Amino acid sequence: MSRRIELRVDAIVGATALLIVVLLILARGEAGPPQTSTPSSFDYGPAGYAAVYELLQREDVNVSRFERSHLLLSHETGALVLAQVPYSLLFGGGLSRSDVTALKNWVAGGGTLVVLSPPYGDAGDTLLGIPATRTRKQPARRALAFTELPVTAGVKGVSGNFAVEFGDRAAPKALPLLVTSSGVVALKYRLGRGTVVALTDPSIFSNARLRDPDNARFAFNLLASFRSVAFDETVHGFTGGTSLWGALPVTARWSAIVCLTAVILAVIGNLFRFAPPLRLAQADEPDSSAYLTAMANLLERAGARARALHDRADFALRRVRASVGLSDRAPVSEVLARIAPGRSQSDVAEVDRLTHIEHPTQADLLKAGVLSSRLQKEFQR
Repeated sequence: MSRRIELRVDAIVGATALLIVVLLILARGEAGPPQTSTPSSFDYGPAGYAAVYELLQREDVNVSRFERSHLLLSHETGALVLAQVPYSLLFGGGLSRSDVTALKNWVAGGGTLVVLSPPYGDAGDTLLGIPATRTRKQPARRALAFTELPVTAGVKGVSGNFAVEFGDRAAPKALPLLVTSSGVVALKYRLGRGTVVALTDPSIFSNARLRDPDNARFAFNLLASFRSVAFDETVHGFTGGTSLWGALPVTARWSAIVCLTAVILAVIGNLFRFAPPLRLAQADEPDSSAYLTAMANLLERAGARARALHDRADFALRRVRASVGLSDRAPVSEVLARIAPGRSQSDVAEVDRLTHIEHPTQADLLKAGVLSSRLQKEFQR
């Protein structure tokens, strides 16, 4: 009874733990606001992008925040702004290789990716075709428009902290947008049917830098030209658009449902009795015949049938010899001469005959055992 109670307690504890895990999976895991200022459109700190986000809103630009898996990117989004610190597209913060692959496929299908995540040169940057950057000895404080383009119209110079830059020949097919005295700090190039715009300083769009009219003009020219703009908040921990359950593939969801159903049924089956207990049949108590049969089979498998027959018969014949006053080595003919004709004399002769069979059968062994037992009872000292 106590064993069954323990099993029920274990089942209840297991079911409770499983329920907690399921609730955590199904819960929408929204991260809290960042503790330090980061290039997020939610951030009103010095490094935040809240000002540029509200600027685009005031100018009736179709702007939004992207807070879902990058696998769910669609062409309803014209441009995606991705800025993150630490500056590593693949390893530094928030993006896996599958995310970068999804971004590449989305751009190749016609989207525009605006990346502000220097320094460049890791595996994720290479996958997107972003050239590697080099570090300047002294950061530049201002960058100029490379040539007169719609994106640089009315822009005299953009302020920032340009600690890294692209080389002059780092991307031969790319179009420079902003340059310093020694290199390119903003460029764009085609990737499939889409475009990638890479900038080496995320602070040029920050709340602190947007007070510079040239920075505000450059940000507006660059982002307002698209039919819709989304700021990537997934890399900053804002993933309110989908839950972990929603991000799972359909096959994984069905697998989880089947496993959960099986566990629930097992728990219910352990807690509740649906039929009377099945009593197992009691095994019959073995008798001496079963023991003899088992020993015979064992001796047969071991190839010791002849030895067993000889030993059993020899023991019985020794008893007979002693009873008629002969030594243990007396021949059987002398033993037969001292026994009165009858069943006992026939039994002795038969036992002696069985001991001379080279390969006795199981029947011979059993017969020798029966005759030997009978002779032992008849010729007791």
